[in-house]
Amino acid sequence: MVGSARERLDREVPPPATFDLIDYLASFLGTPEPAFVLITGGVGSGKSTLLRALVPRVPGPRLFLGFQSSAAPVANSAPDAGATVTFLMADPQLAADRSAGALPDASTLLAFGPEEKGEGPAMPPPLGAALARMIATGLGTVYSDSWDRQSEAFFRSQVSGPADLESFTVPLRALVALQPAILSTRARLAVCAVPAEAAGLLSIADAVVDLRREEVAGRSFRVVRLEKVRGFPPPMREFLYSLVGGRFAFFPPLPAGFRPPHGDADPDPAPEPGSIWPGSRAFADAFGRLRHGGLTLLTFSPDCPDTVPRALVAPAAVHALRSGGRVVWVPAPSVRPGRIVRLLAKYVPSDWLRERLRILSSSGDDPTLGELRTVILPLIREMSAGNDLRAASAPGVGPFFQGVYHFLREGPSTGPVLHLVSVEGLRAAAHTAGFSPDATTLPAVVALYTRLPGYHLWAYGARADVAVPHLRPAADTLLELEVVHGRPVVFGVRPETPPLVLEWGPPEGRYSLIPVE
Repeated sequence: MVGSARERLDREVPPPATFDLIDYLASFLGTPEPAFVLITGGVGSGKSTLLRALVPRVPGPRLFLGFQSSAAPVANSAPDAGATVTFLMADPQLAADRSAGALPDASTLLAFGPEEKGEGPAMPPPLGAALARMIATGLGTVYSDSWDRQSEAFFRSQVSGPADLESFTVPLRALVALQPAILSTRARLAVCAVPAEAAGLLSIADAVVDLRREEVAGRSFRVVRLEKVRGFPPPMREFLYSLVGGRFAFFPPLPAGFRPPHGDADPDPAPEPGSIWPGSRAFADAFGRLRHGGLTLLTFSPDCPDTVPRALVAPAAVHALRSGGRVVWVPAPSVRPGRIVRLLAKYVPSDWLRERLRILSSSGDDPTLGELRTVILPLIREMSAGNDLRAASAPGVGPFFQGVYHFLREGPSTGPVLHLVSVEGLRAAAHTAGFSPDATTLPAVVALYTRLPGYHLWAYGARADVAVPHLRPAADTLLELEVVHGRPVVFGVRPETPPLVLEWGPPEGRYSLIPVE
């Protein structure tokens, strides 16, 4: 039973097909009946980017409306008597209908009458004609957004030329009175609005999508929430999202039991003396390279699987081994040495692993490794005194795990010296070796190791681990992992960075780091 449980822990589970927010909203709008999707959020929240991502996925004819108000809207108040709204309308159907010589009569299709006859509010003629043309070709969608430079460029890109664009101004009071009539047409609506503009629309919208910011662990995250959905409930309601590159990218929660893939190392684009390539362009861009004589400490929240930090450090090990360097890995007790070897063997020849890799594991021998069992270092009870490698800052404390120390110092190497340490695995191994990692001994031992030529220590562990506070002061690179709305997010404390969501892309399994601030 123990063996099978460990195998389950070690198994990589690639991300399955997951919920797609944009497809979901497009399907909601694409139902046989009219629907109204309202996208709310502050200025710069990405409302327009989300709206534009929807357009190509919703079937049927389209009409585009940009709007500018002459007065700032105030929630729950009557319209300013003199306020107006100016529209820019882009009508892709206009060119086809013009060439066919048939422009439908709005009054016959929309059931709107002149206001002076008491038949309801008058439809602005350009809008009425455009709606009539769209409805005549089938159930279509009106996309409405604030009129600015970017939205105008987008609207223009949707029509064949300037002749298909029209602008007109409507009194705000008349537009508010007309609102129920517009909603009664056989047209779907997708509208972007800031909160003040959206206040009067929340109750009549069929779905409300809100873009906001949330604070977690002192960092600001972009979060999209499905506040309201009628009759078509989603499997989840909150997601992180990003606007990097002008694209709306959302990140659904990872499924239960997800095990991130361990991707190959990215090539080092420009080797730098005094540093080690972390094996990942994404990591180097966000946090820099690994400094010789330095310590990188990655801590994670209680709800973050320890498989995530392991996926971050693995590419660094692959690069170091390929570069002729040496790697010692101290995994968590639940991770068998064979798991580490099989992970690295995907990218590194067995001869190199035998020569350049050592594993110090409290779980002991692993017969599944066969001839590669030689990479496992024996755990023996060590004495701290009586050797010439004592730490000057803590007399009597030597370089515990001397097999590790001598391999890193004296083994064959033409490349970096990398020490990957699970803090939980370190404590378990230390207990076997008779070493107590406390506020005095642990910094002293770390100081001994970091004086080795070409050496870097990369430790990772749960933030609540009792040994973590003893390592934090010595870390020149300090990173934290949080799970936010079901996604692992990493951010730098030293150096300080914005939050970056971890994403794994097929087929290579390399990870990327995408800003979500």
